[in-house]
Order: sequence, then structure tokens, then C-alpha cells
Amino acid sequence: SFTRTGFLTGFIRQIKTMFDPNRTVASAVYLGSLTMTLISAFVIRSVILTLFFVIIQFGAMCWYSLSYIPGARSVVAQFVGVLFNRRIAI
Repeated sequence: SFTRTGFLTGFIRQIKTMFDPNRTVASAVYLGSLTMTLISAFVIRSVILTLFFVIIQFGAMCWYSLSYIPGARSVVAQFVGVLFNRRIAI
């Protein structure tokens, strides 16, 4: 997760840049879904909720990782927009 991108950028820099304006939402969604994944798996013991939060967690991590590649988010957003025949503004 964040340790993978930490190897690319360095762990101290990773922690500092996690909450940059263009990464804040992705970081918060990832950390929240990680927490909810653990709660739904070990406290609530719901397979469906756990799977739901794992999917959200995966998406947030992908979106976060794309923020390190210049222009990648807009390309992916345009591609998804074409798939769903809608324009997505970032």
C-alpha cells in the first residue's frame, strides 16, 4: 500500500506528501477504507462489507499512485468518461 509508493519516493517524503492538495482525498479514502476493511472483517465479520471496502481501498490506492505520474489522472478520467459516455472534470 503506502509502503510500496514509499520505496519510490522515500518514506519521509511519502508521509509529508500524503496530504498534499491533490492527494488528500485519495489518502483519506484509502485510510478510511483500510480501517473499515479491518472493522468489517474482524468486528462485524461481514464478507460482503469487507469485499466492498477492499474494492474501495484498491481504487483509492490506484488513484493515489496515479498522482505521482504527471497527467495520468486526467488520462484515466478521460478514458473512464469515454467508457461511460460522460465528461469527468478533475
